[in-house]
Amino acid sequence: ASRFKGVYTFERGQRRFLARLNKDGKSTNLGCFHTEEEAALVLAEHDVVHHKAEPHLQPSRALV
Repeated sequence: ASRFKGVYTFERGQRRFLARLNKDGKSTNLGCFHTEEEAALVLAEHDVVHHKAEPHLQPSRALV
């Protein structure tokens, strides 16, 4: 599990993290990264570009 909303563990043996958007039942992968912080930053940049009200850089609700 990741500390950030939209970031998922991918290739667990290699400790890579997947940045994924989920909206209206559809998911879009934004890439695979070596750290969860890198993946979270890509999601946050996406939010800024697309003017999202709820940034992904917030901690995941499951971990709060």
